[in-house]
Amino acid sequence: MNRTMIPVVAVFAFMLVQAGALAREKKVLMLGNSYSSGTAHWIKTMFTKESAGYKFTVLSPGGKDLQYHANAEATLAKLKSEKWDVLIMQGQSLQTAATPAHPAQFQQQVTALVELAREHNVPRIMLFQTWGRRDGHKQFKDAYPDFQTMHRRVSEQYGIAGEKNKVEVVPVGTAFAVIHKEHDELFRGLYKKDGSHPSPQAGYMAACVFYGAITGNSPLQVKWDDKLPGETAAILKKAAAGALTM
Repeated sequence: MNRTMIPVVAVFAFMLVQAGALAREKKVLMLGNSYSSGTAHWIKTMFTKESAGYKFTVLSPGGKDLQYHANAEATLAKLKSEKWDVLIMQGQSLQTAATPAHPAQFQQQVTALVELAREHNVPRIMLFQTWGRRDGHKQFKDAYPDFQTMHRRVSEQYGIAGEKNKVEVVPVGTAFAVIHKEHDELFRGLYKKDGSHPSPQAGYMAACVFYGAITGNSPLQVKWDDKLPGETAAILKKAAAGALTM
């Protein structure tokens, strides 16, 4: 072979490998609100750093629920725009069980969006289980007086929805509960000042849970630590792994 041809062949071979990798990359659509957008950076980065072969697209306007996504033109257009391998949906946490009417409404919203996803032949559907607020919710203190109660009620509704619709539940909220039980100071650090939205540590932990849920690999195998202290990253990965086995 002519020596001048060797670099060309090498470049061509590299391009074929890259094209093959891209062709195998699975497409994930995440529908949610500010909880999804608050964790999306870490989830996307996790799957990139760990070379997991998934590409995420996130639609997450603040404060919206699943009923919004089931009817929003932007959501419908996005569903039609690609052949999605995975659809992740995250509901409005206050609407799961804050009032007696909320559980039934939440279940109806999940079912409507699951049916829509199946109409578009999405083969894998997952529910993004959210977390209880750090101190419960003042406006709904009877339903959500503290973190433990809110987590229990929220996770229960996600569990019911998952079983009813035969879809997977990604137990991010359960990972919060693990930290709450075992590491009080770190637990408080999972929240921004409002006691509701996720901090960077929570974003990293959520990414670990999603990595395990989607790939089937243990979060304990994750090498990327987002420059967190080694002990902190280890605790968050362990919590994620524990949540996935509960």
